[in-house]
Amino acid sequence: DDDIRLYVGDLINFKEPVTIRQMFNNVSGIRDQWELLFMRGIKINDSISMEDVNETIRLQKTLNFPPQEGYLYSNTGFHLLSVIVERVSKIPFPRFVKERIFTPLHMDRTVVRAGCNQIIPGLAYSYQDDGTGTYDYNPLNYSLYGPTSVNTCARDLVRILEEYRSPSLFSHDTVKTVLTAACLKDGSSIEYCGGMMTHVWKGLKVYEHGGADAAYRGQLLWIPEKELEVVLLSNTNTYAASVTARKLAATALGLFEDPETRDTQG
Repeated sequence: DDDIRLYVGDLINFKEPVTIRQMFNNVSGIRDQWELLFMRGIKINDSISMEDVNETIRLQKTLNFPPQEGYLYSNTGFHLLSVIVERVSKIPFPRFVKERIFTPLHMDRTVVRAGCNQIIPGLAYSYQDDGTGTYDYNPLNYSLYGPTSVNTCARDLVRILEEYRSPSLFSHDTVKTVLTAACLKDGSSIEYCGGMMTHVWKGLKVYEHGGADAAYRGQLLWIPEKELEVVLLSNTNTYAASVTARKLAATALGLFEDPETRDTQG
């Protein structure tokens, strides 16, 4: 609940106080880095660096809305969280998560890429699919991390979900933070927690999160009550991961799933 200025004050030029918790709940009001980078003429396929994002944040003078008064996913918040981790631990973020999370959980195929030139063994390339059978290579050239650059596999992602289900490395308070939906100032609850989203589907409490970069697509879906975990990863842009995950969950649980409808509850 600290004000982020205690750690990244040199990057902040908007007046409102924003807390660490508000950033990982996506209720900070901080504008998304990708939109701001594009406004500066930086393209999505450029080798965008951490300092490119830092400078973009410094130029941000106002927020989208007052903190805790709205919900809007902001990749900038996750960038700043990684910077805070580095400054507090004095360890580069890719090494920090490897030593503190990936290695203890035996996530041996998971790495946060520190730069676009780093070689990732066994990496599946990203391909843009035009829907007619033609594929074009769609590189991910980022030299930044926080909201991106996690290279992993389905088996390793299941290990994270298993840790949430039965914590051994993480504290129970940490897991509770990850899995508790945030509330706005008016008392209303939103779907976003602390790195996961939650809603009610077919009467069951569901946690999930998706991701997309270049043509990569991914989706986690977890129903603790049924001990069901679904992890989908793809290296093409036409894979409807979220819809497919729900279809697979419905099939596994013997439920009828209409992909056009979803019962939701914050």
